[in-house]
Amino acid sequence: HDAIVEEETYRIVSEAIDKLPDQMKAIMQLALEGKKNAEIADRLNISTETVHTLKKIAYKKLRENLKDYYYFLLFFI
Repeated sequence: HDAIVEEETYRIVSEAIDKLPDQMKAIMQLALEGKKNAEIADRLNISTETVHTLKKIAYKKLRENLKDYYYFLLFFI
């Protein structure tokens, strides 16, 4: 049961990330891998301030896109 919930949660979040603009998507994927802003900046050849700003915007967009799943995610997590 836990594995199914985890897979479904990952699928929902991944689909939301895939809808982000390319640079934001790349930043969020690296952040999910545990990379710090400085590491992401080096990897994508952008400034750490850009990473910070785009992550902030991406989190806002993800909250908007995932609002319909809020109770689902809250209930199962």
